[in-house]
Amino acid sequence: MLAAAAYLLVAVAFWWNVWTTHPTGTNCGCGDSPLFVWFIEWPAYALAHGLNPFHSTAMNYPSGVNLTFGEIYGLALAPITWVFGPVASVNVLLTLAPAASALAMFALLRRWVTWAPAAFAGGLFYGFSPFVIYNVSVSDGNLALLIVPPIVVGLLDDLLFLNPRRAVRTGLLLGLAMTLQFLLSAEYFVTLAMMGAVAIAVIAVYAIVRAPRTFSLRAPQVLIGLATSFMVAAALLVIPVWYGTAGPSHLPKHVWPTDLVAYSGTTLQEFVSAALPGGPFSATFSNIPYAQQVGGYLIPVISDQYFGYGIVFVLLAGLFIWRRDLRLWLFGALGAVSVVLSLGMSKTAPLPWNFIGKLPVFDNAFPKRLVIYTYGAAAIMLALTIGHVYVGINARRTNAVSGGSDAQLADQQQGRIQAQLAKLPPSTGAVVATLVALIALLPIASFVNPTTPMPVRPVVVPTWFRTAGTHLPDHQVLLIFPALWSNKEGSMTWQAVDHMNYSIVGQGGAVGVYTGLPQVDQPGAIVLSLVSYPAFGIPVLEAPQVDAVRALLDHMGVTMVVIPDQTGLAPRDRIYSVTLAASLMTAATGKAPAHEASAWVWSGVQHAPPPVQLASGAITRCNAGLPLQGVVAVRAASQCVLAAREGTSKR
Repeated sequence: MLAAAAYLLVAVAFWWNVWTTHPTGTNCGCGDSPLFVWFIEWPAYALAHGLNPFHSTAMNYPSGVNLTFGEIYGLALAPITWVFGPVASVNVLLTLAPAASALAMFALLRRWVTWAPAAFAGGLFYGFSPFVIYNVSVSDGNLALLIVPPIVVGLLDDLLFLNPRRAVRTGLLLGLAMTLQFLLSAEYFVTLAMMGAVAIAVIAVYAIVRAPRTFSLRAPQVLIGLATSFMVAAALLVIPVWYGTAGPSHLPKHVWPTDLVAYSGTTLQEFVSAALPGGPFSATFSNIPYAQQVGGYLIPVISDQYFGYGIVFVLLAGLFIWRRDLRLWLFGALGAVSVVLSLGMSKTAPLPWNFIGKLPVFDNAFPKRLVIYTYGAAAIMLALTIGHVYVGINARRTNAVSGGSDAQLADQQQGRIQAQLAKLPPSTGAVVATLVALIALLPIASFVNPTTPMPVRPVVVPTWFRTAGTHLPDHQVLLIFPALWSNKEGSMTWQAVDHMNYSIVGQGGAVGVYTGLPQVDQPGAIVLSLVSYPAFGIPVLEAPQVDAVRALLDHMGVTMVVIPDQTGLAPRDRIYSVTLAASLMTAATGKAPAHEASAWVWSGVQHAPPPVQLASGAITRCNAGLPLQGVVAVRAASQCVLAAREGTSKR
């Protein structure tokens, strides 16, 4: 209980700015927070209205989205969502994820170390590792909740070493644990199964070589346990797997672009270097970093694979001094394997992922995330090392005080050492073990310190969505700017806190941006994305672009287009030029917008007249010299575009 309370206090300290302000309406507004707010709200809404929580056309209308993978979070948090709203539920998830992960590791380590603080240090390292802190800081709660791997390690320990005669019972629990992991993260399910197979293979080879009789006696029971776990998991997961891969709006074969997954591995330098190399977050637009424009980040983007020299030194020293402890060798080997696998594919070196990453299922797994098993192995080795230090020093001191055999040695120098040991205070073992823990943990604590406490901001919903958007007539299908295809996903939060009062086109997340879009809609989505966030320069909008957008509106059944036009929105929630976007939509719908509640609205889009037949350069001329937003600018540009249809534009 004390460990759980301590871990929770550390997690609350990280999110202090949430829990001391308004946790129902405040979050970091960063990373995937809009995505998670939406995916937390939908199952609660679906359960309350008798709808299918695993499929929804409220987003990505008309085809909808398949919510099989990861829906367990929304279902588990539904009671909180009903009472306090989805923002509060996301805050609960992001706070509990590191604390629960740390506690799961602590529970595992208590079976191997007698000194509770050693297990606490291992749990702290695991649950609050840079990997976990990075993912909670970008609102990826599904990637930060790592409770199942320690449970699986404990069950394998029971099956292989402690209770092989209870193979069926242990196999049943192992199957349930793997099922839970699939529901929490299908990617982690795949990689955890792989790392478990590696661990079993290593242990089997060692047993065959060093203890063949023991191996022959235990192998049948182990196989029974593993077969039981496989059958249990297969029986429980057959429907979710089918529904997610072949059901309505099922995921495509490749959720992410293959090269993006395969070559997004770790780097050896980053394991010990606190400096994050330049990457995609170094791109800028309008002097605002890409990470803020699209991701809404409030902190520097930290490395999710940092270990530091401190823990490397402690683990190597522990492995050398207590080299007879086979557990250190086992988890050291597993940690090394996970490091090599996490490097991903290479065009210059024959790395294992060059082969594994091309296999079905594994081609959707990010090799960089295999570093979670490196953190897990290191956490176990750290706790074992700290435990050895504590027990070893106390044992030698106790032996010296009691006049044990070492103190009776004839060697005079050894006798003096024993005498000095006898004078040490009883707390010496705890003090030295604590110093070892600090050597390992302080570099990491210093590394993540700039993110603590996490800066947050109020969830700002544009005025139109707080007013008119809450009582729309009939069933409306909205295209909202910024368009979701631009990776700016704020409209998902607006819809979620509006209690799903309408449907939206476009889909947040990897599938919506890259591979999940019907080919017929791709040209229009690209145009809307570039207008929402012109990362590579202001797009030139001519007749083909206007026609592509109109085709998308017609094909997706859009009934209303909304462009917020107000100050106070975060960079990720606004577009570069409201005036330019309004010009495009005026041309595509053939009519001017209405100005309602600080937003520009095109209603009845399904009955809109034909798009404006524009002369070359008309939209550019209509926007020349006008402000990027504002009533005067938008009305002038819209009227100019409509006039261009008749060839009377003066701009």
